[in-house]
Amino acid sequence: MSLQCPHLTEPDHVRITIDGPDTDTVLAMAHSLGGFYDATGPSTPRPIPSEEGRRTWLYAKLP
Repeated sequence: MSLQCPHLTEPDHVRITIDGPDTDTVLAMAHSLGGFYDATGPSTPRPIPSEEGRRTWLYAKLP
């Protein structure tokens, strides 16, 4: 597996990808997860290639 984000090589750091039917849904889930972990805000939701729906991601550090 190749990591494009150098900070993900640090212990306890993860990227969380969220796919859902629409922008509001993926953002709501991202903000919900951000409340449990030391996390960045979500990325701008984007279309999912070759599928319906939207995708966003955030980066988090485990407690």
